[in-house]
Amino acid sequence: MITAVLLIPAVYGRAQKFSSISSQIDTALHQLIDIWYPRVADTTFGGFLPNWSYDWKKQEDTLKGIVTQARHTWSTSKAARIFPEKVGLRRIADLGFQFMQNFMWDDQFGGFYEFRDRTGKTHDANGFKNTKRMYGNAFAIYALTAYYELTNNGNALQLAIHTFDWIESHSRDPVYGGYFNQLFRDGTPMHLGNASGNGWDSAYAGLKDYNSSIHVLEAYTDLYHIWPDPRLREALEDIISMIRNRFIMDRGHLHLFYHADWTPVSYIDSSDTARRIHVYLDHVSFGHDVETAYLLHEAQEILEISPDPAFEKIMRHLMDHAIQYGWDEEKGGLFEAAYYYKGDRVPTVIDTRKTWWVQAEALNAFLLMASLYPEDNQYIHCFEKQWQYIQKYLIDHRYGGWFETGLDHGRDNWKQHKAHHWKTTYHNLRALLNCSHRLASPDFNSP
Repeated sequence: MITAVLLIPAVYGRAQKFSSISSQIDTALHQLIDIWYPRVADTTFGGFLPNWSYDWKKQEDTLKGIVTQARHTWSTSKAARIFPEKVGLRRIADLGFQFMQNFMWDDQFGGFYEFRDRTGKTHDANGFKNTKRMYGNAFAIYALTAYYELTNNGNALQLAIHTFDWIESHSRDPVYGGYFNQLFRDGTPMHLGNASGNGWDSAYAGLKDYNSSIHVLEAYTDLYHIWPDPRLREALEDIISMIRNRFIMDRGHLHLFYHADWTPVSYIDSSDTARRIHVYLDHVSFGHDVETAYLLHEAQEILEISPDPAFEKIMRHLMDHAIQYGWDEEKGGLFEAAYYYKGDRVPTVIDTRKTWWVQAEALNAFLLMASLYPEDNQYIHCFEKQWQYIQKYLIDHRYGGWFETGLDHGRDNWKQHKAHHWKTTYHNLRALLNCSHRLASPDFNSP
């Protein structure tokens, strides 16, 4: 049984209030780590088992994806470094690194495969045989960097550098700039060959997307911390420029997809049916907007670049747009998606779900902005209310872990799987770690 965390009375003074929030977040952080690990570690074949029911019963699954393996390796590496008293985490991180190195890396063509079977062998399930994605390779860099920081294992650093070289050689567009996400085994972008039967919707082949771009930014930022190579710095600066100048719209949100020549993918002039079918290519994603604000700030910090007024305006615009149009002031939480219909100056919320990762990224971003701009009370207000929302609607106080979507959107959401290929501890662990660190700083302990 997981002990419920009490909400914060409004009558508390500032110092007492932040001390209470800090204590609650620390408790939630340890509960998160302890419910997932060592449970999800695959002690038979290495790596991590991806699929678990609402009450933490293992579900049959024949696949292991690089995204899942990398995210768990990152989480256990970070947690083991910060909490050395949790002695088993180091061994679990070893399992993740070894599976990535021995089974998911392609010794012939380089790069990490998207999926292997549980034993690490190739497979044909779902048409994913030998396909690769820049997105998964970016998370591999993120994990390898964290594992190197934990262990000082030179093989992890070298593998991270090889992955950086592979991405730059194969995913980067030498003509228009930016990156292609979907690749064949030999690194050829799928739109330059026949993408049918390779597990990915052909509509995505040849497009440049926001999601893989911000996670390359994230991965390169962490890698630069341990390997400040001039080539990496140049690539990182280019990605920052690309995100600022291509993906962030004047209205304060990301445009999600572009064609190779940077023509925007848009269905604003299409029928309602066409817009619904292609909604994942064209909408406002509040979670990615606030996550991008955080990642841009983090990259600027690691490069030791002083943010100029234009940069600060962009970062705040992303946050303020999400708060203005995606924030639920009644209960807290950010909605999943909105859409700017033709002629509208205000977006319409088209998906009111509140998924775990969006809420985690919002919590992290709100507190970051509150620390950068303490004179703007909206950020600390949203942070406090967001934490209350997470405690009430997302943390499972009975079985442990976080629900995939908040219980305020559906009473039966507690029955959803606690873990699957795209749901690990990465988003919420990072948010809790970052918030715990910020709340421990003197700024948040002063009256």
